[in-house]
Parts: sequence; structure tokens; C-alpha cells
Amino acid sequence: MNAPRCPAGILLTTIYKHLSVRRLCRKHELVYYGTVTGRHYRSYSSLHPTSGWKICFFGTDDFALSSLQALSRNRIPEHQLVHCVDVVTSSQNSAVGEFSNEHGLSMETSWPVNIEKDKYDIGVVVSFGHLIPERIITAFKYGVVNVHPSLLPRWRGAAPIVHTILHGDRLTGVSVTEILPKRFDIGPVLLQEKYAIPKNYTSVELRRDLAEIGAKLLMNVLSDFERVQKSKVFQNHDGATHAHKISVNISYVDWQNSKVCDVWAKYRALYSIFDLRSYYKNHIIRLLNIVEPTNEEIVILGNVKDIREGTPVFCKTKKILYVRCKDGWIGCQEVVYKKKMSALAFYNGYLTKAENAEEIFTSINS
Repeated sequence: MNAPRCPAGILLTTIYKHLSVRRLCRKHELVYYGTVTGRHYRSYSSLHPTSGWKICFFGTDDFALSSLQALSRNRIPEHQLVHCVDVVTSSQNSAVGEFSNEHGLSMETSWPVNIEKDKYDIGVVVSFGHLIPERIITAFKYGVVNVHPSLLPRWRGAAPIVHTILHGDRLTGVSVTEILPKRFDIGPVLLQEKYAIPKNYTSVELRRDLAEIGAKLLMNVLSDFERVQKSKVFQNHDGATHAHKISVNISYVDWQNSKVCDVWAKYRALYSIFDLRSYYKNHIIRLLNIVEPTNEEIVILGNVKDIREGTPVFCKTKKILYVRCKDGWIGCQEVVYKKKMSALAFYNGYLTKAENAEEIFTSINS
């Protein structure tokens, strides 16, 4: 007996119990979305608007801005890819908010918002910071897609770029996924591109590069939506790692347990977000302008075996303040200790004093 054509809104598993859910979605061009036995489905009569995409964009920062700029450029009539773009952002003063004002894009800064059903074809989320509720997702004819700066399922969550560098990853990338309700970054992957991280990259540099890749992938998804829907890949949740939101607490250095490479990675991961911190004589000290580690430190300062972790040593020839780590030395050129000063000034003001001879840097206030 031939199976009947699947109408929209009917639960697939009750019609074709002998076929897998995934085969059904592909056979009938259904987008993985609404809820059926713990999974999500939604059916579409067409997989591409005929007169350009009507888009509602959700984003805030400079990473999101690259994707919004790409969408805005493609509003030009000869491109015929984007019909219109409206924006939801956290503030008019955000990177996305300022761009929207400058380019005359309709903008909403309150959250949550009410989205009129089928007013837009698709929602686009890039570095927005809010979980998109199901009532908003279902208002879009083609659902909602997300541009995420990691190779999902690795580094789901709020701070993937920071955790990528912090954990010494050599390879990262960008994933464009469908957004599902209730949890961040769990939807099937529509497109993904890998990116080898250059040596000694900071989070600022990596963010810039991945933002450009993300904008490109987003346009590829919109240009060939039907194909990427058919070839999407469901995430392996067992292999997921989580990039939790960072706070200033992560900036404190545990000298006793941190290797030189760990401190160097932390500095690059938190670059322009937080300075590295420690305690010296029960006061917070911030380390600025960390120097790239080389093998010279051991030659200049000697073997670290008999020196306590956290011990500060000033190198007069290089004018660098070094601190003993678990396996070596890390140096900085400036500190903030009650006020900003050079490494030389800190040495003259504190390390030369006899009463400070036994003082070390610690990760907790003693």
C-alpha cells in the first residue's frame, strides 16, 4: 500500500511507524522543529521565499554585527536575497544598535518581544544572550537559525571563544544551527566551517576572524536553504562541552597549579575582558602587558626548583616583572597595585623593601 502524502501539522510517527523520523523529514522536506516524542518537527510547503527573505535579527555585539552587515548589504535590489531586516537588540548603544540607527533598520530594544506570526520568514540569532522561547520560534515560517563561534557540540554556551583559547584548542570554527526551545546550542547543524587558530591569538583576534566566517556561512544558508536543510547533521550530545559565562573570578591566577602555558592562555583568552589578577600583601594586583614566554626566562632567572610558586622577581636588563609558575616564569611590563605603574616602579616601591622579602603572589586573599 502506498503511503499517503504527509500534510502539515500531522505527527509523522503516527503515519509512518515503519520509517525513521529522519528519513521522513528528508522525504517530505520537513524541517526538524516542533515536539514529537522528545524531538522537534515542523513542516513547510516551501523551503525558500520567492521574493527575498523577511528577517528578524537578534544580536548585540561586534560578533553579531558582521552578520547584520552582511544581511544589510544583501538588501540591495539586484541581490534579491534579503527583502528586509528588522532588529532586536539589548540597547541602542550596542554595536548592533548603533549600526541599525545609522542604516535605518527598524529596531526593538525591549525583551522579551512579541513577534507577529508569519510577519517574517526566518529569525537569525547571533550572540544575543537570551534564550529564544518557543512562542517566538514558532512565529517564523522557516524557524530560527543561530550563528555560533565553535564546532558544536564543543563549547555550547555563552563564552565559546574564551573557552577555546583557555583550554588550548588548536582548531575551532563556526556552526550555523537551527534553534530549538528550552536549551542553548542543541539544534541540528546546517553548516559548519573549521578554522585553525594561529599561534598566540587573543580572543579579540579570534572573535574577529570567526565573525567574518559566521557572516559568510549565514549568507550561504540563506542562499541555499533547501539543500542545507536536507543535509543537516544532528549533534552528538554525548560529546558536548559547555562554555559557561565567565566572571572576574576566572582572572585570578593559581600560581601553585598553573603552568606557564596555562597563564599565557588565560591572558590571551581574557584579553580586553579582564586583566590577570592575583593578591600581593592582601591587596589585588593586576598584571598588564604579559610578555610571550620564551626559553630565555630560565636562562635569565635560573632554575625554579627551589623557588616558591608566586614569587615575584624583577629582571633589570629587560625591565620585566616575572612571577614563578608551576614549571617556569611568566612576565609582565606593568601592574596595577593601588595605582597603575611600570614593572620597574613596582620593583623600586615594593620588592626592594626588606619587609617584603618573603611576600609572594597568591590566588586567594590570605
